[in-house]
Amino acid sequence: LRFLLVAIGVAGDRWVPVVVILALASMIAGNLMAISQRNLKRMLAYSGIAQAGYMLVAVAGAWLPGNRLAVASIVMYAFLYAFTNVGGFLLAHAVGEATGSDQIVALRGLHRRAPLLALTALVVLFSLGGIPPLAGFVGKLYLFAAGWDGGQVLLVAVGAAISVVALYYYLRVALEAYIRDPDEDTPIRVPAPLAVALAVCVIATVSIGVYPRPWVALGERAAQAVETLSNARTHLVSGGR
Repeated sequence: LRFLLVAIGVAGDRWVPVVVILALASMIAGNLMAISQRNLKRMLAYSGIAQAGYMLVAVAGAWLPGNRLAVASIVMYAFLYAFTNVGGFLLAHAVGEATGSDQIVALRGLHRRAPLLALTALVVLFSLGGIPPLAGFVGKLYLFAAGWDGGQVLLVAVGAAISVVALYYYLRVALEAYIRDPDEDTPIRVPAPLAVALAVCVIATVSIGVYPRPWVALGERAAQAVETLSNARTHLVSGGR
């Protein structure tokens, strides 16, 4: 992003169409591939492609001079997605170690066997799905707002629509964890270090959604830094005039 804004400068007509195509492809293909998955890790991986597409919506809107919201939203989303994604893969690892399977059905009845893992699944998946008041909802709201401010109405519309479609596979996993009866009632023991890591991811995902201001401020500082670099480049190119 810094390369596009600082090195290329205002030549948005050259790279924005490419970013738009990549964003559309990532959002649509990532979510459609995730829907068909029965393997939890693969589902999370394809979901990651879709999440990258959402970030590209803001990148496409960043070409407009003065659109600080674009950079701020991307930085904020990168941080919150790190917590959410790590939580998701830690969940998949824990379930895989306990059951010997990475399949989504391995989460069946998880609320009885391992309440912390079930809670992690609920928070992480709902956040990825953009359900309020979790971090993913706030992050997508800022990304789409940045895209809208940058004139990327089509991307915002597609992103919002495909996000609704994506709720299907996120809710499907939550259904396995909380509604389905388990195949066995043997409790799943979660090692203390893993439990702490999961708790951190859950708390961060919830707290960012409820009180996003510190993370927004972090993104705004990053946006200001990028704008300063961009102005310095423009000054140099113009020969200091």
